[in-house]
Amino acid sequence: MYVFIGGQYVDRDNHFIAVTPGIGAEFRVKPVGFYFDLVPAIYLDELDLELEAKAGFRIYF
Repeated sequence: MYVFIGGQYVDRDNHFIAVTPGIGAEFRVKPVGFYFDLVPAIYLDELDLELEAKAGFRIYF
């Protein structure tokens, strides 16, 4: 488990820049890590909040 804070730029018609604090989990099987993040994205242009989820894998060298 881990916590993080970041930001993102979204190229859509409604939202542009967001602050993204979140929590995630990762399962590693060397050299690959599978992850899942749960992120409340706070869009600064309209002060809107959306809950987003991300999943994927990372390859470690």
